Amino acid sequence: RAGADTKLRTAAGSTAMQLAKKACNAECVCALEEHAAAEAAAKEAAWAAEAAERAAERAAAERAAEQEEAAAAARSHDVPLSEGARSGDAAALSDSLQEYLRAASRGEAEAPPELFPASEWLQVFACATPERRFSMISQTYANLRVLLHRNFADFASLGHSASDDLSTKDRAHLKARAVHEATGLAAIAESTMVYVEATAQKPASERVFVESDESCIEALIGRARPVSEEGREVVFVTETAFVSDELALHGYGELRMPVAFAAQEHATIAQTSAHNALFVRVSEALGLEFVGNAAFDEFYEMQVQERHGTRRKKTAGQTLLKERLLREATVLDADILKVSSFVNHMVDVEMMEACGEELAERLEKQQPTKVLTVEATGLLPAMFVAKALSLPCVFARKQRQISISDSYQTSYKSTVASTPQDLYVSTEYLNPSDRVLIIDDFLAGGRTADALVRLCKMANANVVGGGFLIEKAADAGRAFLSGYQIPLESIALVEVKDGTIHVIEQDSREAPAQLQSEVAAVARNFDDSPPDDDDDGLVRLSV
Repeated sequence: RAGADTKLRTAAGSTAMQLAKKACNAECVCALEEHAAAEAAAKEAAWAAEAAERAAERAAAERAAEQEEAAAAARSHDVPLSEGARSGDAAALSDSLQEYLRAASRGEAEAPPELFPASEWLQVFACATPERRFSMISQTYANLRVLLHRNFADFASLGHSASDDLSTKDRAHLKARAVHEATGLAAIAESTMVYVEATAQKPASERVFVESDESCIEALIGRARPVSEEGREVVFVTETAFVSDELALHGYGELRMPVAFAAQEHATIAQTSAHNALFVRVSEALGLEFVGNAAFDEFYEMQVQERHGTRRKKTAGQTLLKERLLREATVLDADILKVSSFVNHMVDVEMMEACGEELAERLEKQQPTKVLTVEATGLLPAMFVAKALSLPCVFARKQRQISISDSYQTSYKSTVASTPQDLYVSTEYLNPSDRVLIIDDFLAGGRTADALVRLCKMANANVVGGGFLIEKAADAGRAFLSGYQIPLESIALVEVKDGTIHVIEQDSREAPAQLQSEVAAVARNFDDSPPDDDDDGLVRLSV
């Protein structure tokens, strides 16, 4: 029994120790869990405080941005117009504007000049400013290549008082919009307001609006000066407005001057400031660069180039054709050029399209409505010219087709053919209202082009120009056609010397043009009637 009791006591002690250990472990786990929960709560509180701080910073930044935006809007006065500025008959605002509208209704109003490149001007505006101001800002806007075409200075019907509740900005916008609607041009206008500010002893004076007569400023200052204490200021405020179909821009200028020294001339400072602000905004909105008078050199140089026929934008065709002529063309008997490897048998399509685009650019100012050529070699350049100008292409056939019931017919003798050839064009495809461009691959003797001109004359169509890939300088083609007095263009001007082909540079093209004008001067008795039956198809010049 003693041994059994000992074992029981030993077992009981071991169990107690195990239970004590488990209790201790449970207490440690609880303590750890409580510590982790406390740490998590502390972190969450820190995060919440940080988020609240960031939210407060964002709110403050947004308030500051709103305040800055409001201040900027106040400075530029880009705010909605009052209802008063949306009413009124534009024709009643100015006597000169009414006279302009009457002249426009009769078709007698002076039209503004065309824009660049027809003139040096990129934009044309109208104005409603005092004449002195108009002269000054005209010079400023000329540096943007903007012409101030016309000024309507007599908007005195708006009055000098503020009784109509129109703000300075509203008045400027109203005048600009009236001029814009009457002329169709973008318009610039100004309005100036002057008042004497309030002091502790004196209220602010009436607000005087200056439209055309600035003498009201001197009258206001004269009344305020004797009754004003030292330091009281006269405030000059000018608003300028620009109105077009897409834009409404504004400029603001302000000047404060002690009443003892103020004069009506000080309004000029506020006006200049407002116009300068508007000038910057207009130039930025329209993408106009301040280029100065030197930029006009570009226009004048272009005009000289156009007069001498040397202005070209697209010259890829000329370059490609010149290279192929010098590399591959050969000379046959009678100085006939063989260009079959790239023009009239196997065709360099890229070169042909480039030449067609270049001829189209040179002749588009003639405002053609159709392109006429002859089958088959003239058809390729003519099609690319017609494509570039988005015009239909008509080609004269060398044989009458069964499907053509009625046609215009003529004959000619080419330098490369031994017998005369006939040309036919259906009466359906040439009309009296057509403006026709004649296109062919060669200009040599001019007989093919002459036959095409005669076909047009049979239809009473107007031939407005001719274009050719290759012109032979030694032949009389240009002189032969000079009696028609139509512009002629060729991509490459060539001459043959001792069996060698020479391409004459474009700067030397004045020689054929001069020859054409000289021959035209003496070819007054030109006979463009169809040839007789026994004629060889040539049109004669009687000199």
